[in-house]
Amino acid sequence: MTSICCICLESSEMLSFLDTVDSKNVKYLKKLIFCVPNETWKAHYQICNTCISQLELVYKFVLCCIESEKFRKLGVVDPSDIPDNDIINKEASDEKFRCNLCEKSFRQKKYLSQHISIIHPHESHLVKDEEHVTKTEENDNKTAVQVKEDCLEHDKENEKIIDFKAEFTRKVDQNDEDQDFTNDGFSEHSDIDSENFEQDSKSLEIKKRRLKREPQKCDFCDETFRKRQDWNMHMRLEHTFEKPFACDQCDARYMNRYSLQIHSRKHNNEKPFICATCGKCFVSSADLSHHSKIHNSERAYPCPMCERSFKTHSNLRTHRLQMHLDPSEWKFHCNMCEKKFPIRGNLMKHLKRHAGIKEFDCHICQKKFINKAELTLHLNTHTNQRLFKCSVCEKDYKNREGLRRHMKVVHDQGNWKAPKTVKKYLCPMCPKIFASVNRLQRHIFTHTGEKPFKCDYCQKRFIDKYGRKVHYKKDHNIEIFV
Repeated sequence: MTSICCICLESSEMLSFLDTVDSKNVKYLKKLIFCVPNETWKAHYQICNTCISQLELVYKFVLCCIESEKFRKLGVVDPSDIPDNDIINKEASDEKFRCNLCEKSFRQKKYLSQHISIIHPHESHLVKDEEHVTKTEENDNKTAVQVKEDCLEHDKENEKIIDFKAEFTRKVDQNDEDQDFTNDGFSEHSDIDSENFEQDSKSLEIKKRRLKREPQKCDFCDETFRKRQDWNMHMRLEHTFEKPFACDQCDARYMNRYSLQIHSRKHNNEKPFICATCGKCFVSSADLSHHSKIHNSERAYPCPMCERSFKTHSNLRTHRLQMHLDPSEWKFHCNMCEKKFPIRGNLMKHLKRHAGIKEFDCHICQKKFINKAELTLHLNTHTNQRLFKCSVCEKDYKNREGLRRHMKVVHDQGNWKAPKTVKKYLCPMCPKIFASVNRLQRHIFTHTGEKPFKCDYCQKRFIDKYGRKVHYKKDHNIEIFV
């Protein structure tokens, strides 16, 4: 929902995220959870200005209903029936902020809220607002009309009303560090003597230590975590799927602050982690650690389905997807030719072929290639190095693919399979069809009689480089590695 309002489902140029705060520093997300708690609201949803205006009206109306409940409890149904100030003060003096879970009472509402969040964190969704939210001492000297006029000014105080979804959102949004609770909020108990207060403080200290020592438990799947940041990541990955950390330079969003920091380095081209072997730079220590394994001779990741082994886990995963996964299960499809690929990287390289994008060029002959792997294979043609030797007949090759083909064709070893060629390039002068553009071009030269490749030592000309290369070796005894 990046371009439409999550409520009216209409597109608008003026949209705000639900985690945006209004003029009274209250998030639209918390207002929606407060007014419509049974629906799904997430921080990355957006809302238009029209729905914001309607939300403000509903929010104020609900607050007014909550504030007026104290008059309905007194039996006041008509303005003329509002009792005298003394009667209200007398009734209000008997009311306290009382916890309906353990019957403890408090002088101020904020102390009750702290008590519930610390002592009864898992039962807070059972607490009903009308059972423990009562009058404070600040309203003791106010008339009923004055209290009713002030009800719209208590937005911030009413944000503490205990609702399960609001409490859950507060837990997830807070930072990943462990909370350090204090006893300041519990220093003003009412109707308890000093001995009971001391006992309550001791029990609170014990429960605080237990909260810090005991693992954090998931409210949905009962899985436990020793660190709060692990609990936060579990909730976001498995249950809420929210990404509260947004990039200020693009639309990317992340589940934790560290991932956002790594992403920001890419915008600023910051690569503080440098490989001590080859000098290559990386944006994170994880990328550097993964890269450093390439320089090790140890292949610690063997394939369980064949005899090959790899230096990194990602290379092993790529190998298993490409070589051992049934092609019917490949999930990346090309929209132009309906080809399927096991990994996204293969699809992206394939799309470059459709677009004709060749970003890698040879510094010797200026020939261009789509990816670095093809350029590396091509560079081997400019040298006489043959690093891949056959263990049976000691014949050597410039690349691994040539050796694998030799082992299968000559010695019947290995799992090399000849690639399937599809003849789809039709000659415009005859009915012949070819599997590649190069072969078609050479064939067209036979029709036109053109020979664009000239020998540098005589006047002979050829239709391709290979014919010229054979001529150099046969007639001039010159080895050309091109």
